[in-house]
Amino acid sequence: MAYGLIHETGPTKYYDFAKLSRRVPAPAAGQGRGYEELDHEGFLSRQATRAPNGDLRIQLGVRGIHCAACSWLIERLPQVAPGVRSATVDAPRSRVTLTWTPEQAALSQAARMLDRLGYAVHPIASGGHQREDRRMLVRVGVAGAIAGNAMILAVALYGGAFSGIEAQHALLFRWLGTGLALLALAWPGRVFLRSAWLALRLGVPHIDIPVSLGLMVGVGAGIINTWRGAGDVYFDTVCMLVFLLLGGRWIQETQQRRSVAAVELLHTLTPSVAHRVDGEATTDVPTDVLMPGDRVEVRTGETIPIDGLVLEGRSCLDLAVLTGESAPTAVGPGGAVSAGATNLTSPLLVRAERTGAETRLGRIMRMVEEAAQRKAPIVNLADRIAGRFVVVVVGLALATFVGWLFVDPASAPANATALLIVTCPCALGLATPLALMAAIRRAAQRSILIKGGDTLEALAQAGGIMVLDKTGTITRGRMAVVRWVGDEQLKPLVAALEAHSNHPIARALREMAGDCSAHRVEQVAHTPGKGMAGLVDGALIEIGSIGFLRERGTTVERWAEQAIEQMQREHLSPVLIARDGMVCAVAGIGDSVRDNARDVIGQLRARGWRVLVCSGDDPHVARHIAHQVGIEPGNVHGAYAPEEKRALVASL
Repeated sequence: MAYGLIHETGPTKYYDFAKLSRRVPAPAAGQGRGYEELDHEGFLSRQATRAPNGDLRIQLGVRGIHCAACSWLIERLPQVAPGVRSATVDAPRSRVTLTWTPEQAALSQAARMLDRLGYAVHPIASGGHQREDRRMLVRVGVAGAIAGNAMILAVALYGGAFSGIEAQHALLFRWLGTGLALLALAWPGRVFLRSAWLALRLGVPHIDIPVSLGLMVGVGAGIINTWRGAGDVYFDTVCMLVFLLLGGRWIQETQQRRSVAAVELLHTLTPSVAHRVDGEATTDVPTDVLMPGDRVEVRTGETIPIDGLVLEGRSCLDLAVLTGESAPTAVGPGGAVSAGATNLTSPLLVRAERTGAETRLGRIMRMVEEAAQRKAPIVNLADRIAGRFVVVVVGLALATFVGWLFVDPASAPANATALLIVTCPCALGLATPLALMAAIRRAAQRSILIKGGDTLEALAQAGGIMVLDKTGTITRGRMAVVRWVGDEQLKPLVAALEAHSNHPIARALREMAGDCSAHRVEQVAHTPGKGMAGLVDGALIEIGSIGFLRERGTTVERWAEQAIEQMQREHLSPVLIARDGMVCAVAGIGDSVRDNARDVIGQLRARGWRVLVCSGDDPHVARHIAHQVGIEPGNVHGAYAPEEKRALVASL
């Protein structure tokens, strides 16, 4: 399909774009889906906009964009998809904006055509801050252009002050500079004026009040001195201050947008499409149109989209997104399931109890969003002292004016104005957010995610309480074979059989032996929650719990029972491996402690921190792991849900 489109529309163009990328993109691969959920009336009413001529426009996410050639190919979509008017690619964000005539074609048809080209599409959350981001960037750009021109005029005036300049030229430069200062204050700088005016009306101290005062006094004094033809003008200072302050604010807001974007990624933890069962028919619908009482099919390997109760089926769930623990949980008819959990072994039929923002995952996401919007105490401090700062600065300016009246009356206005401009709180307006953002950025480069300035300030204090999660923080965060007792030669055969399962324990067993594709695997049989069996190179390999193997008539000798008892004492999950009806090995599955965890915790204690562990895992397991890194049992909290972890931190 892609080959035909390239050669129908001009192959040289495609390969010209491909050369620009200086890389060879990976082969594109579509998903072969029908995308009928994109035609749902509720979805289109929320996500699509209608043009005056009746066409619809929508923005969708695209997977598989590698280079400019990919963008060029996608934008040729109107030539091969009837009804599509335009396709515009936003490559950095992997998005495409489609405009189509609904009377001539459905959106799913265009999506299927893109899928055939090798670019799978998916719905995306709307970006409500994009317009404001663009406006802010335009303001910074305009302020920078004004400041640059103002500095050129200022250099001419400063040079003329030393080497001489024609009076009419000096006056012209003064008026031009004053005009630029007025433009800087009236367009990009009005952000500060509007904010200061609102703060004054509400009686709330804000850093923009002294900033606006300094800017207005500078412009006012410059206009008066330009009109008089004598005295200092401050247009270069005003223009540069507007540019620098806006630049600092843009950096701060960009970082905040990134935090919001990181939080919005949580919404991808639930699928955008669900399989709703109506009678005997199953229909793919957008997840956000599901209602309590709907019956939803959750297939093997899929993420559960709603909170509900299992009506049919038995399976194991990966609840790591909710609890942080990688150990699977068995579920059957009547059992409760939560949105965000992954169905590992068998299909389930679930009746929806809560959907969307009302699910447990939705409530957790709201908590994270609230935490991400917290303001750093030092930023709040800057706003609090702004009111007093204004009073002090104005008082000093008046005192300067009165004092100079007795010394040199002609210099009194200029000196008072200079004091107001010099004391414009650039440090409070610029240094505080820039210092916070620089620290957060450096931490991110070391794979440390700091969600807000308040956290950074707390870390700067000597001592305190630090609460650590267990899984993924103290431990590696994924299940692995920690102990193996028995025949080592069985490892590749076990890994080859487990390649046919996506269970976390299967993944752990599979990774211990590397590539095992050379082994022939046949007659694979799964028993959800218990184990699996199959022929590997002609030998019967059985993997599972002791109960599973005994049900199948496999002999379990005393040495294997002793190995199981020892692994249970170490809080590992024992998995038995049998060959041709005889147990030959026992694997201990667990989450191993990070190599440097004990040293890091020791360093924290040396700096005065009290270290606690709060885990969603069983309390006995949590205490066992904590003991390995030197944390006392009294400082360990186990079996805590995310909401309970938040409450514990708040109480501390």
